[in-house]
Amino acid sequence: MTERTLYVVGNRFEEIADGDAIVSFDDALERCRSDRIDASRISLQQGVSERQHHTLQAALAGNEHVRLVSYFDEYRRCSGELTHKAKPENTLISDPQTSADDNSYAGILMIDDACAELSDHVTGKHVQFMVLIEAARQMGNAVTQKFHSTAAKIYLAEEIRVGFATFVYPFETRIDCRVTRRDLRATGDGKMALEIGFVQQGKIACQLSLAFTVLDRKFVTSLEMNALKAFVR
Repeated sequence: MTERTLYVVGNRFEEIADGDAIVSFDDALERCRSDRIDASRISLQQGVSERQHHTLQAALAGNEHVRLVSYFDEYRRCSGELTHKAKPENTLISDPQTSADDNSYAGILMIDDACAELSDHVTGKHVQFMVLIEAARQMGNAVTQKFHSTAAKIYLAEEIRVGFATFVYPFETRIDCRVTRRDLRATGDGKMALEIGFVQQGKIACQLSLAFTVLDRKFVTSLEMNALKAFVR
């Protein structure tokens, strides 16, 4: 017998829910609590948080007929120290890991409904442009700080190029990152450039090129203050 899967997206992505194969988190939770799940597998997708994952686990406790799966089974949200985010819900990526190629890294997209980028509204059935831009920025920061530089640095963007091949939907999304330029001094300062691709169903849906300067945090603060004084003079 073919296993039937119910896909669960965050409430912010409820426009994509059809009430059959795809439902919102609130809908899924109500079905679990009232024992109205006719699928043998529930798959959590974008928008669902770790806390909501635990809530569904509790609602399904003792139910041997339904299997709950999610990317939380394998991945952990990246540290805010690496993404430069104070609130966990605003981190949109998993902790990046090295790939077979020394210059390549990989992670996944991990959107939380409560993130800043979704705080106003969601238009359409796809993941918004600015969510992907922010996720790419976080991936660039995390890869650079974790594998190439130090925490005492600030990354100043120089150039961003974006290309879309198709829509990115709120489902499982791999993030591939490749370092295309690494001109860093022993101090960790210098130039970096990366290519970041968002992959769904084995195909690149969106690709970004990022180029930025890595500088000491204290130096940038001093630079900003001097420029600000000149600006308001």
